[in-house]
Amino acid sequence: MELSDDARGELRSKLYSDAYDRSVAWRAQIVLWDRKSTGRPRSVPAETRARILALTRTTPPGSTGLTHWFSSEMAKYLKQREGISVSHNFIATLWREHGLQPWRQGTFKLSSEPDFAAKVVDVVGLYLDPPEGAVVLSMDEKTQVQALDRTQPLLPMDFGKTEKRTHDYVRHGTTNLFAALNTSTGEVTGHCFPRRRTAEFIKFLDQVNSRHPEKEIRVIVDNLSTHNGKQIDECIGKHPNVKLHYYM
Repeated sequence: MELSDDARGELRSKLYSDAYDRSVAWRAQIVLWDRKSTGRPRSVPAETRARILALTRTTPPGSTGLTHWFSSEMAKYLKQREGISVSHNFIATLWREHGLQPWRQGTFKLSSEPDFAAKVVDVVGLYLDPPEGAVVLSMDEKTQVQALDRTQPLLPMDFGKTEKRTHDYVRHGTTNLFAALNTSTGEVTGHCFPRRRTAEFIKFLDQVNSRHPEKEIRVIVDNLSTHNGKQIDECIGKHPNVKLHYYM
């Protein structure tokens, strides 16, 4: 926003006035400096900027031997192949302005499940519009959890000191955490078992079922072998109020 002449004059009066703290003068100087404009047009044409942005969003040509773009390599490529001369600093600045980070990579995975779309509709429907009166639980297991203990007692936080613990620890084996999240209340039911098998999963289902007597229970689980099979069918047969929904 452009400052008016009156506003600019008021800010200048604060620069050298003894009536204000120096921090006020410092802030006024920053505002005046930020509002200065040289009126100098951009030296790089819009077409060149658009070309750099478009090229950044594509995989580097095989002839470059690159897996992703670097600002210096792109500057070199543009000069040699397209006759465009810009500095690597300009390219890096342009990337920052548009939130482009070609050196970073993420991962994704497409499901091979033929009924994936139907399962998504089913599970998302439970979250957004659960059956009236039903308890919807999202259930999973965290396997091979390390049971660790520090070699010395914890030193509590004190004035000017942080909480401290020893860098070394003693292993007490591993455990397997079974947990169920109530999607409507946020309550988590958990239990640790020495192993992760269908038998332990059924025991945990029984525990969860006992916490919600005479309630319809919808359980969201992944499609692992421990959640499927004859034993699971027999368990569900004994608890008709429980229904499993698979999301994978």
